Amino acid sequence: MPVTFTRTALMLSLLLGFGQTQASEAPSPKALAALQGIPHPAVIAHRGASFDAPESTAAAYKLARDLGADYLELDLQRSKDGVLFVLHDDSLLRTTDVAVKFPERKDSTANEFTMAELKTLDAGSWF
Repeated sequence: MPVTFTRTALMLSLLLGFGQTQASEAPSPKALAALQGIPHPAVIAHRGASFDAPESTAAAYKLARDLGADYLELDLQRSKDGVLFVLHDDSLLRTTDVAVKFPERKDSTANEFTMAELKTLDAGSWF
């Protein structure tokens, strides 16, 4: 009787093990996209159409949409007074004129500014 139980337990564990191996195999990216109802490959506009418009601006996101992007990817931050805004970097130096408008605070993180202060910055007048 112990031999039969051991043999049955061994067979059961092997069968369960194979079942888990098959169940744990991840679907291919194309199959996963089909299951989720999304295009494959998908075009994701990170920061919008940032080559042609100021990144993380309404203009960049609208242009990305018009160019056929499937998804818009953006980075949300919260201003000092709790208002959400879109900006990829933690710093405002690369994308705005913060060094001109707030020279003493130019190295501060973006979320150390109020929304009123952020609205005074130029993030794309060249466009």
